[in-house]
Amino acid sequence: MKKSKDESKNKVLEEQEKILIDSLINLAKGVSTSETVEEFILDNNGKKILKSQKVTTKNHAPDLSSIKILFDMNTNSQNLSSLSDEELELEKERLLKLLKDKS
Repeated sequence: MKKSKDESKNKVLEEQEKILIDSLINLAKGVSTSETVEEFILDNNGKKILKSQKVTTKNHAPDLSSIKILFDMNTNSQNLSSLSDEELELEKERLLKLLKDKS
């Protein structure tokens, strides 16, 4: 019985980690959000009728803090100053590919 509780707890933690990583990836790429505001009026019978609807879309720039967190997670805290220019370029390409794959 204890084993199944531990397994279910681990599964929940893995799902939460996946949600957090996906959120970080979205922030790192930059996201667009939309908000809909609807205004209703009541007719003579008391029924709601849509008077107006406004949709606002906001574009949020890529978040550098999220990029840094993802980079740190993927490099396992590897010291960047020890990498050569070629290794840094390869890591950059790998991370860009990872971001494209997640979109």
